Amino acid sequence: MAGYGMQGHIGIVGQSNFNTAGGVNSLSYIPIVDESLTLNIETIQEESMYGRFAQSPTHKGTQVIEGDISLEAHPIALGSILTMYMGSASLSVVDSHGVHTFQPATSDFSSRSAGQPYTIEVNRDVGSSFFFSDILAGTLELSVSNGELMNASVGVIGAGYGRTASTSPTFPDGTPFKWDMSSCSYDGADVVDLEDLTITINKNLEGVYTLVNTNAPYKILRSDNEMVEISGTMIFQSHSYMLDYENFNEKRFFANFQGVGSDSLLIDIPSMKFTSYEPAMSGKGRVQASFNAMGLFNAGSGTAIEITLTNTRTASYL
Repeated sequence: MAGYGMQGHIGIVGQSNFNTAGGVNSLSYIPIVDESLTLNIETIQEESMYGRFAQSPTHKGTQVIEGDISLEAHPIALGSILTMYMGSASLSVVDSHGVHTFQPATSDFSSRSAGQPYTIEVNRDVGSSFFFSDILAGTLELSVSNGELMNASVGVIGAGYGRTASTSPTFPDGTPFKWDMSSCSYDGADVVDLEDLTITINKNLEGVYTLVNTNAPYKILRSDNEMVEISGTMIFQSHSYMLDYENFNEKRFFANFQGVGSDSLLIDIPSMKFTSYEPAMSGKGRVQASFNAMGLFNAGSGTAIEITLTNTRTASYL
């Protein structure tokens, strides 16, 4: 019988070490929109000639786990995704709510793992579940458009692959963040003409293969600097943003989302610099300006981005 996505589930748990899978009894379950975790196996084609037109033999080459997990930004589940990418957060409890503050890590998790490794159960409603381990989050994306719920996605790379008996999920409560409870500011002034916004962080991870008895990555490490990128669209009503683009200015950007009750999400980019700002007439209607920007390291803040999530979880995610 074919499986239904609506009857599948994903559970994640942090590992104590790379190459040490987490236990399925400690999984945190995430209500996802979609996922694409895939085992990719390279085929090695012999170049030798065997006196025939047919292809030469093939052999199993390197393998790697890659894919994305996407979800609507529920306040509890979003904390799991932020932790997966950022690692441990600082935690304080205020009025029975947890205030989880995330910044990109300033050191690698271990000599074999640039970030916190995870184990992921993926149940696709067909028999046993897929069981992925030594999974690292390489990218994190938060996006929202007017009239929509906020979406979050994490792109992963990993080494371990197998199957396990399916578990019984218990999903967290919470109402997703959405566009109409948001406010943004740039250089201390409200940004009232923003129509959509995407913030992406990229660790630039790659699998490293060595002469050990495995086809999977022996290490997962960084290949470049971590990048913070911002993009979006706004109604063109002022030349001030264009002037900052022309003058190569760096200014502070905040995006704040208020959820139900005390739930909230605050994104702080202390040094944002436009890399493109493109107002254009595309018809008779309003003139829009698409833009791209980067979040640069700010010496005063000690980071390129800080994300503060307030929710009803008063315990650490790791």
